Amino acid sequence: MQLAKPLIFLLTLFLGLVASTTVVRAALVQIGSDGNFVVNVLSITRSEDIDFSESEGIEVKRLINNETSSSSRIALTNNNGNMELTVEDGVDKKVLDISTYEEDVLEIEERPKVNRLSIRVQDGKFILEQDGVVVSTEYNLNIDPKTATLSVSTPTGHKFLTILPKSAADSVVNARILSKIYEIDLRETSVGILSYDIQGHKDINIFNLINYEAPINAHVAVSTGEVIFVERPKWLEILGFLFA
Repeated sequence: MQLAKPLIFLLTLFLGLVASTTVVRAALVQIGSDGNFVVNVLSITRSEDIDFSESEGIEVKRLINNETSSSSRIALTNNNGNMELTVEDGVDKKVLDISTYEEDVLEIEERPKVNRLSIRVQDGKFILEQDGVVVSTEYNLNIDPKTATLSVSTPTGHKFLTILPKSAADSVVNARILSKIYEIDLRETSVGILSYDIQGHKDINIFNLINYEAPINAHVAVSTGEVIFVERPKWLEILGFLFA
């Protein structure tokens, strides 16, 4: 019993030390539900020379705690292979190279009718994630902090992301177009319609004898949420009515 008390004390002390060294991760830009945003940078680096490849274990601090104005702008761009985050609030402008940053770059807090959305960089692309739905794109992104609206710079111009990833994914699953989603890309179609290219499969029960996973690509327009076309095997196009 006398030995137990010192052991409990040492264990408590050890756990306290471990907890005190835990790094709290935060997105570089956090947009609140009220439209105001906070920009965080690594406290050990100079704002004009930020190297995220050496950022492990370094705490973040607030660079801008901003009450958003009409001139506020946040942009995520691929500048000849360099992934950059640009933040303007009407007075200050910060450009950060985020090519090697592995945490969330931007986070939009949940609002009425809009679930939390985060953006990060991976393999030279921007990755949007919402409620477990992950979308990748090579296009540059622009964010209006006040309204939390996103626009995409495509080869045919700037287009608003009216339908967000979770809604697009839910629409094809609820319509029984897809049973499971593998991958989603944000890209323009050959006729210039910005859409979610949703790749996955549909479970087909063939006469109660065989379960088959038919590969399906569904394209959902980001402006309306409409399923504009579906790519499926030819045999399924012809005989699909048998397995509806």
